[in-house]
Amino acid sequence: MRVTNLTNSPHDLVNAEGEKVRLPARGAVESFEPHPLHAGLYRSIGYFRIEDDAKPDAETGQPDASGPAAVDTDAGDDSEGGTGAVDGQDAGDADADGDVIEAADPREPLREEYHVLSGKPADKRWSKSRLQSEIEKLKG
Repeated sequence: MRVTNLTNSPHDLVNAEGEKVRLPARGAVESFEPHPLHAGLYRSIGYFRIEDDAKPDAETGQPDASGPAAVDTDAGDDSEGGTGAVDGQDAGDADADGDVIEAADPREPLREEYHVLSGKPADKRWSKSRLQSEIEKLKG
């Protein structure tokens, strides 16, 4: 796979063997196999253009459909719209109709309990542990 740096800063990438490979500013690295834990990160952050090794079909000149296709993760191209996924977490699942179902916030029951005990809504920025400690203060 070919990885091209789209930034003005060099980056150290980790290859499949766990070794660091220096990617120069605005430079490229050929025949690079990323570490399995880092491959998704390199594709998602937008700093690199990653082109998989896809052999073109002799008849059509297009990449062979049986192999991996070239993927362009050009920075600044927001036309496709993001999913809002962070750190490998999905923004929500899709139901049978393809509509996105937002994942429930695990802090919501604690916020409701805090609201019942205090008479005012909980701060949306509070973590689960903070909510639990505030509820304990109100109870005891």
